[in-house]
Amino acid sequence: YDSPENLLYQFGTNDTDPFPMYLTKEVLDLFEENADLRELFCIRYRRTHETAPEGDREFATMGIRWNPSGMRLSEVYLMLAECYARKGTSADIAKAMEYLETLRSHRCITGKYTHLSTNDASEAMRLVREERKRELFLTCNGFFDLRRFCSEFHETKTKIFDGQTYTLSPNSTLLTFPFPLKAMQTSD
Repeated sequence: YDSPENLLYQFGTNDTDPFPMYLTKEVLDLFEENADLRELFCIRYRRTHETAPEGDREFATMGIRWNPSGMRLSEVYLMLAECYARKGTSADIAKAMEYLETLRSHRCITGKYTHLSTNDASEAMRLVREERKRELFLTCNGFFDLRRFCSEFHETKTKIFDGQTYTLSPNSTLLTFPFPLKAMQTSD
């Protein structure tokens, strides 16, 4: 590809972890078709198991080694972009878009993806949140983002499965990160 360096994000414990995992149609729809290397290299073109929900696709790659520890540079860029987007001034929003663009320029094929830009703080936050979903899929960050954004923006998530509707409200105990009782009992 034309990019001088295409750095794929990394997570997991080895070349096959997490495997097999499925990405929801909601997340898959965020990727730009034939432009985003994260989708092209890491996600199969179809679901491979009959129990996977329609529209979901499997994460599968043997060509990338995962870095199982530490914070990735991409996470830092996303944190910076979010902080600047939250500040809300024109200069800060421009800085947020600059961080997003830097990250995306290493995740997408040069000349094939849409460059992100906005002058609106709420739109900038939306773009940051979408990029977090693309960059950090299948990581624990997804849960933490769901937790903090549901609470902060008072969002209720709804899913229909086998004809039944399930909802997750901002005050749901399902959004509570489980903390071992033993850890609390034995800590000083």
